[in-house]
Amino acid sequence: MGNVQQDSASLVHQLRDLWESPRGTVLRIEALAMVAIALSFFLAVFGSCRRWSNRWVLQKGFWAANSLSLSLGTYSIGLMQSSSVKSEMYPVWGVSLLTIFGCVDPITSYSLDYNSQLWQIIYKICLYCGYVLLMSMSTISNQIGNAAVGVLSAVAFIKAFHRSLALVMPIGIKYKTKKIADHMSSVLWDDSYRTEDLYGYPYVLDWYIGKDRYKTPITIEEIWQCKDYHVSNCRDVCLSYSLSNLLQRRYFGFHCAESENHMTHDFVFKGLFHKRDDGVLDYKRAFKVIEVELAFVYDTFFTSNTFLRFNQAEAASIWSFASVIGICFVGVMTLNSSMRSTGRNSGRTIVVGTTKADLIITLVILVSLALVQLLQFIRCWTSNWARVAFAYSYIKNEEKGNKWINPWMGLKAHLTRITCFDSYLWQNKLGQYSFVDALSRRKSYLLRPSRFRGYLCLMFGLHYLAKVLRDMLYRETGHAIELHDDVKESIAEFLYKNGNHIRTDGSTFLDESGLGSTTIPIILRKWSDVKDISNILVWHIGTCYCELAQRQNGFFRCFQKDNGYLLNEEERKYHGVATALSKYYAYLLVSAPQLVLEDVNHGETTCRELRSSAGLCLSSRKRNKLEAMNSFVEYATPDDGLFSQGVELGKQLNGMSRCWKIAADFWIEALLYAAPSDSNVEEHVRHLSKGGEFITHLWALLSHAGILSKKEAGQRRGGEAIV
Repeated sequence: MGNVQQDSASLVHQLRDLWESPRGTVLRIEALAMVAIALSFFLAVFGSCRRWSNRWVLQKGFWAANSLSLSLGTYSIGLMQSSSVKSEMYPVWGVSLLTIFGCVDPITSYSLDYNSQLWQIIYKICLYCGYVLLMSMSTISNQIGNAAVGVLSAVAFIKAFHRSLALVMPIGIKYKTKKIADHMSSVLWDDSYRTEDLYGYPYVLDWYIGKDRYKTPITIEEIWQCKDYHVSNCRDVCLSYSLSNLLQRRYFGFHCAESENHMTHDFVFKGLFHKRDDGVLDYKRAFKVIEVELAFVYDTFFTSNTFLRFNQAEAASIWSFASVIGICFVGVMTLNSSMRSTGRNSGRTIVVGTTKADLIITLVILVSLALVQLLQFIRCWTSNWARVAFAYSYIKNEEKGNKWINPWMGLKAHLTRITCFDSYLWQNKLGQYSFVDALSRRKSYLLRPSRFRGYLCLMFGLHYLAKVLRDMLYRETGHAIELHDDVKESIAEFLYKNGNHIRTDGSTFLDESGLGSTTIPIILRKWSDVKDISNILVWHIGTCYCELAQRQNGFFRCFQKDNGYLLNEEERKYHGVATALSKYYAYLLVSAPQLVLEDVNHGETTCRELRSSAGLCLSSRKRNKLEAMNSFVEYATPDDGLFSQGVELGKQLNGMSRCWKIAADFWIEALLYAAPSDSNVEEHVRHLSKGGEFITHLWALLSHAGILSKKEAGQRRGGEAIV
């Protein structure tokens, strides 16, 4: 026992000596610098890719990294410069911080006023660069080492300054959008248009300075008529970019003349949605166009990719390549100087020798920096922005009479064929929430309300902190599922089948009574109105009831292929579509009601009423949920109307032969009815920064067909009934 105490005391004594020694000072500064560099790496790699996922870790992690990286970096560099203990790795770590800072996307918030942010970034660039040069001159005794750090500092400064100019770009976004709106309002649409090759469609891609010194528009029609093989491969991407300009006009409130023309209807329902020669509906292309379009909108408002990959791709590539050369130069210098670094004293300054651990950490940082620079260089020439830029340059040269492709254009043409990053445009997920499952899920004991804890929090003012912790640690919604192709295909088939019934005045396929008058049996029609939030919740409970009933009988869960399932392939498909969309609609009601409801307060009140009645039914844990729902209906009161009606609907649906087809049709139409809106454009754009929502894709798709509001969606349609 005595030996253990002596060993513990000796260990504590050694740690205290290390903490107070010059080496301990270097280790503390090194730890802070490594944390700052790691956070900056996270921002540089994932900062402009928040739309890949809406996971809490990524979204909050980005916010935390953005808040801490700059302050920790500035503090670390200040310590390196002011400390009386120096290491020859200080200038390398400092220039690494400066270099990685130049790789971070400067646009980190949703705003069009970046003037103050621009001056802050320029100030921090100058501060970082000045500190690095001072440390290099006072710490590194080797002239070659000073030259290497100085060259990389200069390149990093210019690259960071050039990248920060992306903050000036939003100033011209509104002007450019207004110019496109004015141009489209004055265009005379050709009645001899063709949707298959977009002949007669004057959607603007961009402008160029022509021979007459005036800006001439390049339209999507010109892209489609171009016979060059490389330009043909960029057609759909250019179409997505031109449509993103249309969504920007809706955001700024400018007039969109296309919405009033019958050609927009045919563009969606005869152009995007069409059957191939083999008779199969090409739904993937239509959704891919919308996906890329929203990615362009996201980049415009939340990243600097418009500046770095479209307007200034060449300059950004040059400085990235120069940074790689400078990093290699510093790496060679680091290896040479570390071989001779033994530590020394110079007046009041103590220079600590470089250890193998310091050398390894520094080389790992430099290699990672070089890889980040190469990644940004590749993204400049292989992204969708590069494809649009290539097609734009080719058409511009062709208009000027220069049809010859120089080697530089040829290289760009071949690079645009690389599609390794195309799958990382958005999360491709459907959020899920079930009022039935959520009410039976136990919360953590510490997060459940209690009278004593409530008084305690009130006395110390901790109730605000408790609310934040509850929101952070308790996940109200369920885990998101993959957006299955069956969902896209079912929605596309619905739109393709009913597109001919849409009038050119903008009214949609929904009649006044909803889908119930056509495909839902008479016994269920009292719940068929998709415009009523109460009916939506009744159908949600009914769908959950059918899922519980069939799961109890041995049926599979949605989208899971099991050799033991009892339903045929068609019913399996509709089962997955109905359950996924039902829980997705409920997820939107809980997490983003502004996207589906015009009267949010009424919707939240209705959801609370449903939770109250459902809580009474599912409060007992002695029996399963299905038994509780069956017995609840017998003793239901008028106040429990929504939940009891949902159980009644579920019982009737469960007894029908094609219950999942009926449920799938209802949820498809309910989601399509909720999608169009001309009053919540900002909400859709704001949600793009948090992973994006599938209903935003439907909103964009329907808006391009001229369907802009739910009021239009409630008008009676003409034509045949939906079967």
